[in-house]
Amino acid sequence: MNDIPAISVIVPVYKVECYIHICIESVLRQTFSDWEMILVDDGSPDTCPAICDRYAQADSRIRVVHKQNAGLGYARNSGLDAASGKYVCFLDSDDYLASNTFEYCYRIAEREAADQVRYMFSRITDRDAVNMQPLSVDDGYVIGIGRDGIEPVLDIISPLISKRHFFATTTASSCTAFYRRDLIERHGIRFHSERELMSEDYIFSIDFGMVCRKIVYTPYEFYYYRHNPSSLSSIPRLDRFDRAVHFAAFLAGKMKNYGYEDSEIYAMGYAIGEMRSA
Repeated sequence: MNDIPAISVIVPVYKVECYIHICIESVLRQTFSDWEMILVDDGSPDTCPAICDRYAQADSRIRVVHKQNAGLGYARNSGLDAASGKYVCFLDSDDYLASNTFEYCYRIAEREAADQVRYMFSRITDRDAVNMQPLSVDDGYVIGIGRDGIEPVLDIISPLISKRHFFATTTASSCTAFYRRDLIERHGIRFHSERELMSEDYIFSIDFGMVCRKIVYTPYEFYYYRHNPSSLSSIPRLDRFDRAVHFAAFLAGKMKNYGYEDSEIYAMGYAIGEMRSA
């Protein structure tokens, strides 16, 4: 194994002692072994810090960052500060990955000299059986070049602007992608706090997508997303509309800075989409 790992996987950890074992084991069972895992203990008040430390003691590829609680976005930033891999990906600590995720994404990224490889997710609940088996895949991916390459992601963020069929299906989540880490560092790309800006990973996806030369989109559901009906994101909140409007204004400024003349239309599309969803 090289001194610099091929992949850094960043896992923010907070109050997930029921799920953290499954999450970590899904990385340990990867068919590709040249990785490092950075577990960011975001001041978790349960047994998660001790669980993370035990895994780090058992496998030298695992490191733990203990920090005061500041939320998901800043926990990911702490992981980025500690990462050293050629590529980086994010995994939430109550979710998990198919066992050939790293092997496939690394191979495709290297073959295509891609800055980003995006994949899909499968929604699961606590009633579903854990399945870390390799997915059956072929090379049925599509490629986006330059600024046009991020259009499918922008269509997810603001779906009302679509005037044509985009060339790929995708999500806009930062958890369903491999990123070339030197681009992140070269352009100083980091997460905003979700406590200040909802959908903070959308902004990360936009910022990184704008500097990509090539993005590969795959249809494979490598990521297993645990849907929790009682989570903060699922519970109706009276301030959701205000937060959506605040994000939309931020998005308009962001898109304008990137040279999009219709930046306010993107922002309006996001806000209306959030209101319809709520």
